[in-house]
Amino acid sequence: MKSKQLFLSDVEAAGVVVLEEEVDEVEVEGLSLCLVGKLWTNQHFNVHAFKSTMVAAWKLKKEVVIQQMEKNVFCFPFSSSRDMEFVLKNCPWNFDRHMLVLKCISRDEQPSVINLDKSPFWVRIHDLPMKCNKSS
Repeated sequence: MKSKQLFLSDVEAAGVVVLEEEVDEVEVEGLSLCLVGKLWTNQHFNVHAFKSTMVAAWKLKKEVVIQQMEKNVFCFPFSSSRDMEFVLKNCPWNFDRHMLVLKCISRDEQPSVINLDKSPFWVRIHDLPMKCNKSS
């Protein structure tokens, strides 16, 4: 059923707010340049210091305004696809020795239920036997 065919009584309509479809489309289009991230720590940390440290570490060409969604979970809306690709390419990132797990968000995903418990990272093992050493 389309919304044009939907009719509400005055009582039902009292608490209803109707949004224009264009607003939703703009928000959805913006998700293509948005990452969701979780800082893995149980310790209290300075959110302002976290935001400014990440922006400084990334040295992006354009501005990113980091928004806190819930405890330890943040939204990173980028203004440039190059900036976002740089951040993803250079993962993992950390703040105060705590890992920041980042993930792209799609139109169909709800940010609060995105799985942020896995992240690729490099491990260096010294003095590995030659037969286990695979040179690239």
